[in-house]
Amino acid sequence: MSFRDIAAMAWHNLWSRKLRTFLNVLGVVMACVVLTMMLAGTRGVEESIHRLIEGSDDVRRFGIYRSYKPNTEVPEEALRVEEGTDPERRKRLQEHLRDVWLRTHSQRTQLTEVELKALAELPHMEELRPDGRLSGTLVAGNAKTNASIRIAPLNRAARARLVVGDYLEKGDDEGVLLGEYAAFRLGYTSDEDLRRLIGTEVSVSISLRNARISPLIAMLGIQPLTEASLARFRNAVDASKLQAVERAFLDAVMAKAITTSTNQPKTLTVTMTVRGIVREAKEEDSISIFNLIRDPSGADIFMTNARATELEMQQEGFTSFYAAIGMVDDVRHLGTLVDEVAALGFRTRSSRATVDKVDTELGKVRLALGGLSLLILCVSALGISNTMVVSVLERVREFGVLKALGAQDGSVLVLMLLEGAFTGLVGALVGIATSLGVSHFTSALAQQYISDRLRHDFDASVFRFAPADLLLVITIAVGVCTVAAILPAWRAARLDPIAAMRG
Repeated sequence: MSFRDIAAMAWHNLWSRKLRTFLNVLGVVMACVVLTMMLAGTRGVEESIHRLIEGSDDVRRFGIYRSYKPNTEVPEEALRVEEGTDPERRKRLQEHLRDVWLRTHSQRTQLTEVELKALAELPHMEELRPDGRLSGTLVAGNAKTNASIRIAPLNRAARARLVVGDYLEKGDDEGVLLGEYAAFRLGYTSDEDLRRLIGTEVSVSISLRNARISPLIAMLGIQPLTEASLARFRNAVDASKLQAVERAFLDAVMAKAITTSTNQPKTLTVTMTVRGIVREAKEEDSISIFNLIRDPSGADIFMTNARATELEMQQEGFTSFYAAIGMVDDVRHLGTLVDEVAALGFRTRSSRATVDKVDTELGKVRLALGGLSLLILCVSALGISNTMVVSVLERVREFGVLKALGAQDGSVLVLMLLEGAFTGLVGALVGIATSLGVSHFTSALAQQYISDRLRHDFDASVFRFAPADLLLVITIAVGVCTVAAILPAWRAARLDPIAAMRG
């Protein structure tokens, strides 16, 4: 018998036993629907989340902070912990002791202008801006108000807060954005007032006194100290039981406080043109699982990176910036860029761990659902195998006639295996078609659920039916059903034709 004849006979046998074939195919269909929906669902969600990640400014942004010099050796005695301590607790204590020793003995890496330029030249660094904080006085016409000054972020989330006018573009060092509340304090309350404010010039006066003076000295230097108050203070110190070194410290503080309070701060006034008005961020604007580096939104004045950095560096006693915010050009390069920055001795904070966690959890879900659907398919295969064993017992005479007519054992074996393979093939095709129909009804519900869980708009397709996944479903279904038919096929092929014809 040719293979074609055997295949035609296998198909005829399945068709002639419609009820039994239907029940076998139904079990395969159920398993294939689960498997197909699982593969399409996890692939769709995974690709959608990756698109969400790749298009998110929150993911591409990361913080850079001053840290200790790298490769600093900490002496063992500084990390000594008493014996008998729990290993986990011992490790935590030693990490804390190491941090304490580094803070008191190690030199910090500085975020100076030179370091910022070096960081900005790293590959894939799209933008780098220091996290500067200035304050001054904003004057528009005859109105003025105290104002906080920040660098204008150039991302889409910040641009979405624009109320009137145009957003500040990179390189526009003469332009400025005003906060909506700052404009209100200046007397620009109506929509027409805000439109009139666009294009007008405002002056910003910034105090160049050292902003990094200690809180104690700043407190003592609020008002000038008179000779009488200084005399009373010294009498109180002399009457106290302080040691000589403590008295010397207080004398030094007082001397610095007097100097600080009597020196008039230098003031720098710049004239800038209002480009636009921006609102503060709403609560829903800042909700994102990837938003670890917050952009300033409540400031009164927003300047370009270059202009704000220039003003910050003119502060008296300026040494370095506290932090900087970098942005990578592509999410795929985030890990590499963060590692390069860390290798230079700076601390970093990025969403890389969150992205890796999302990938890991998606992989776990995909694996768990795959195992569940495969288990269902194996249960269906056991039912198919049992049904085919019964079919062999019922078709003993048929196999006897076939073998009496010259059919070889191999032909009978192939016949039964093809019946199992056809059952798996039909079940897989029907299961895939059913999955395509079901996905249209469940996609909208799944999108809403994922949006609620991520707290982010999720309008991409939840199910992604990749050809490779569909082919995998067909292969698994045919393979499992064929394996389930091996035992019945072997039993049919081993029948003695004479005994089989006798029944």
